[in-house]
Amino acid sequence: MQKNNSKILILEKNESFKELLKLDLVYKGFHVNVASFENKDAISIINEFEPAIIILGSDFNYAKNFSKVLRTKDSKIWLFWLSENSQTKEKIEVLEAGADNCIDRKLPIDEIIAKLRTAFRRLNENSTNSVYQYYDLKMDLIKREVWRANNLIDLRTKEFELLKLFLQYPEEVLTHQFIFDRVWESTFLGDSNVIEVYVRYLRSKLGKPLFIKTKRGKGYILISEEAQIKRSKIEELETI
Repeated sequence: MQKNNSKILILEKNESFKELLKLDLVYKGFHVNVASFENKDAISIINEFEPAIIILGSDFNYAKNFSKVLRTKDSKIWLFWLSENSQTKEKIEVLEAGADNCIDRKLPIDEIIAKLRTAFRRLNENSTNSVYQYYDLKMDLIKREVWRANNLIDLRTKEFELLKLFLQYPEEVLTHQFIFDRVWESTFLGDSNVIEVYVRYLRSKLGKPLFIKTKRGKGYILISEEAQIKRSKIEELETI
């Protein structure tokens, strides 16, 4: 995917909705291409057009399967699922399969566009020469690579974004709501289960010693064993 890419690909079966959405997005200044998600050459279209964002308007099963296929081929494209009357469980499963956000197609177009602009800001942030490092954990935003102790770690898009948030606020407790707002840009999930799932993914991939700790009733914190021991001693002194 090219730097500063502003391309959006709409994969949608409903022709009238697809064209109306395209017109609105083009009017707002986006570079848009459209195709049917049933097109067998959808991946070829993606490879040729090289979108930064894909908007997928499909049912739950297709969205889940497409998310998995896309993530095996490209972890950098942001995928938005246009859902309709979907249950929370379905949204969580699509997110876990690799989608970056679930957007209710009944939302006003201005709200959908606002979410897309936020995604582009995140993509542009990642295109700058920026590296985060915490002890032996290193993240390169340009290459979209994560290393720990010289071992390259393969992360999916949402895992990458969640870890980036922890690295932006090391040794600070991040609440569930804060994580939802910054990573999923949504509060629709209704509980913290999806965060717990992704934290579990990260812990498994990052290995031991664990950096991401649970603060019961509060949220999560990225902190080393050394820093945690120092903090405990300080807290003990403050209570004396």
